[in-house]
Amino acid sequence: MTHKTFITTILPLKLEWEPWYYSPGEVSVGARVRVRLAGRTYTAVVSGVGGTPDIPEDRIQEILSVETALEPITPEEIRLWRFISDYYLCTVGEVYKAAYPAMKQTAEGKKPRRKAAPESGNLITQTIRFEDDRPLLLLGTGREAIYRGMIRKTLAEGKDVLMLSPGAPTLSYPQIRDLAGAVRRRDSEPRLVYGRRPLLFLPFAKLGLVIVDEEQDVTYKQESPAPRYNGRDVAVYLASLHKASVILGSACPSLESLLNVRSGKYSLLRCADAPAPMEVIDTTAERRKRGMEGDLSRKLLAAKEEIESAGGKMLVLESWELGNTSKLKLDKYDALAVLHFEVLLARPGFRSDEKAMQLIAKLRSACRRLILQTADASHPVFSGNADALLEERQAFRLPPFTREIHLRVEDTNEARLAKMTRELEHRFGALRLYLPKDRGLAAAKKEIARKIRAFEEEFRYTGHIIPDVDPL
Repeated sequence: MTHKTFITTILPLKLEWEPWYYSPGEVSVGARVRVRLAGRTYTAVVSGVGGTPDIPEDRIQEILSVETALEPITPEEIRLWRFISDYYLCTVGEVYKAAYPAMKQTAEGKKPRRKAAPESGNLITQTIRFEDDRPLLLLGTGREAIYRGMIRKTLAEGKDVLMLSPGAPTLSYPQIRDLAGAVRRRDSEPRLVYGRRPLLFLPFAKLGLVIVDEEQDVTYKQESPAPRYNGRDVAVYLASLHKASVILGSACPSLESLLNVRSGKYSLLRCADAPAPMEVIDTTAERRKRGMEGDLSRKLLAAKEEIESAGGKMLVLESWELGNTSKLKLDKYDALAVLHFEVLLARPGFRSDEKAMQLIAKLRSACRRLILQTADASHPVFSGNADALLEERQAFRLPPFTREIHLRVEDTNEARLAKMTRELEHRFGALRLYLPKDRGLAAAKKEIARKIRAFEEEFRYTGHIIPDVDPL
């Protein structure tokens, strides 16, 4: 009689359950196996071994093979996937698919090319001491010296460093596969892994430090497809799995991170470097004094003339022209002037003030002098008063004092889309729910997910309702 080892598996599919299979031989959690489901074959991950199947044994299929050429998935990887699945209301299979796309399901190279940490030459470096295991929020424009010092220190200790930055180059899947082959080995040389949020899924074996630069940047949030995770928050959890240190850096951090500092969840360190000087010109007051010439104030024209008479250059932009500030090469100019800045404050959404304040901080860290023209010069964003924004959020019970989940309905049939959206609104109600707060709101999210599944089953409308947790 053939010996059967029953196993549960994670498939790269949107499945609410983990299918049962059996193996005629021994198999371990994390092993990758070939299985058949609904007439198609997939590379699955063994998520459990043994136990009593909840379906008749004669319905359980045998695995096709054990993929010995593929490295097993580490326990930390599976824990990370489950965290993302639970927190962001998606299936663990969708997370697996994001971590290991189909084109990556080939054997990892045995001798990957080493991506060395960039040389810093004679640049200043600085190290810091972590007083406890809390994430550190690093504020200011002089963060690079601390980054370099801590990277060197961690590498010297024989541990890897993961540094995420919105301005980092996008790595190809072969490059990521090469990195995966290296960081999973404890005997490999320590290295700096530098890139964007997909690197969070690498199978680190000796991770010692995680750095998230520009932690407030909206590009850390995955919009589509699932999992719709925030790379900053996942990075903090990843570091906790490996007992690694965390540095979140920003010239003007997110209100979520500032609230975490207030509550003692994060520690705080301010850099000594001062940002570029800033001048705010009140165009409403200037118009009353007849101090405007078209869209330009006489104060701005005088500053421009002063700079140009000294052989310098000023860049004048409308607020909607700012776009990607990294492409503007602001260091070539002696000053940057932005017109009609109030337009950015009037954008829809309660986060517009926060984003405007972060943009100001980013501009001040990139240019030599900043001049802003605005019709709303008394707004707290110009003083960098994050406390005022937090108080306003708390008064109106908005994030980060509450949690937000968007439900988006997608359908190619417009009539059906309108009907189902109305029905969904009727079921959930067009009102804000204040749910008991636990860690990650796990119980509340499970209840929301249960109601969505019940709605989909009742109306046979599966796959059209998309939850987005903590949208930006």
